[in-house]
Amino acid sequence: MKQNEGLMAFWANIEPENWLEYQQWHNCQHIPERVAIEGFRMGRRCRSAADPSRFMMFYETVSPETLQSPAYLHALSNPTNWTKKSLSWFSHGARSVYRRSAVTNEAYSHEAPLLIVIRYDADQEWVARTSATVRRVQQYVLDDFGSNVKTTEQSIHGAKPTARRCLALAESEDSTILEAARVGPIDLRTLAEAIGLPQGQSADLELYWLEVAIKSPNS
Repeated sequence: MKQNEGLMAFWANIEPENWLEYQQWHNCQHIPERVAIEGFRMGRRCRSAADPSRFMMFYETVSPETLQSPAYLHALSNPTNWTKKSLSWFSHGARSVYRRSAVTNEAYSHEAPLLIVIRYDADQEWVARTSATVRRVQQYVLDDFGSNVKTTEQSIHGAKPTARRCLALAESEDSTILEAARVGPIDLRTLAEAIGLPQGQSADLELYWLEVAIKSPNS
């Protein structure tokens, strides 16, 4: 069986007054709870370089079917009180389950500190490649069933699947990108085209930096 073929990605905004407790909850309860479920491999949280209120939370799993397993669905339907409180802070949420369709190159020996996140439409496939800036690109296609599961958690955060059906995560450790982003808007389009995104192709482009990564004890 191929490994780490599944991905659950969640984007949400959190107001500044809730940042600290949200991070405490996510680091100390939620990610450890999730990665303890059979089939989960890694949980991460990243923060938008353009908007400090915007977070991306995601879990790598053995397959998308892991994200439909009885153990995972039980967790989604039986959130802790702290989870219920924390999810109520989420706004502008989007939650999607994906199946990995392609991977370019090997990962870093450490967790990638930067992610160029590219969301695009299913009829706009492209072949990714690495560059001097990007070490690895993972491409995913939306899994409809896993993305539309109705649970107690979903009734609290209200997130819906992303409009774009495909996702690419381009991993980098080039800190000059983040330095430039602190000064002003950066040209993510040029970076994306350098790894294969066709010129003129419609896509949503964002830059995120890593806050936390917790590996499953079963990995």
